[in-house]
Amino acid sequence: MSMVARTNPGPAEDDITDTDDGDTRISAGAFWPDIVLRELRLAIRLPGRVTTSRLLHTATGAVAHVTRELEAWQQEQQAAGHLTLADVPASVINGESVNLWHWRNAVYTATRALILERYRDADTTDKGDRRADALDIQTSDLWRDVSWAISDILCRPRIFAEFVLMKVKALEGDTVDSLCFRYYGTTQGVTEKVLDANPGLCQQVFLDAGQDVEMPEPEKKKREMIQLWGE
Repeated sequence: MSMVARTNPGPAEDDITDTDDGDTRISAGAFWPDIVLRELRLAIRLPGRVTTSRLLHTATGAVAHVTRELEAWQQEQQAAGHLTLADVPASVINGESVNLWHWRNAVYTATRALILERYRDADTTDKGDRRADALDIQTSDLWRDVSWAISDILCRPRIFAEFVLMKVKALEGDTVDSLCFRYYGTTQGVTEKVLDANPGLCQQVFLDAGQDVEMPEPEKKKREMIQLWGE
């Protein structure tokens, strides 16, 4: 006869971390909700070896990144009379605006990505190099999730966020096919799917990058994009 030990789940407010961050929080103005370090640490499962001061420094950088990406949108919302993020019309989940969850998710995920990047730079041993290669993949996924969360706040299709990331990675030397495999697990038909998804969005990517281009005809689209990406 076997016995299985069962535990009763407790409320989230009873969760504790192995480091006491107290009530340390980051404020980014009246529009954005404060980021509470204790809640952040729990959400990203961050161990105590990352001190409160280091977490505060890194999370501040994450908040700066996310608010900068959303600055124009924030100004539009405030001009429309929405004084806080919670005031912006959006779906409600668990009694609060879904935008609040997207905001926290973007900041939390960016914080974890920044911490992993710093961990990679700090470990220079052979074993550390192998570990760093694995961290590169994880941080890439985290930054993708940050872009997704920001796109969700903007009510912009996530494929736009992926397209921007692919553009950035392409400038770093990756090929179109390798990027499609990286983000979708296959290259079969995916490149065309991305390029054909929305020509207007594709063109906006390049306008945002300072490249004034006209989208080519559909049959020439892939070739033109590859030329722009430098493959």
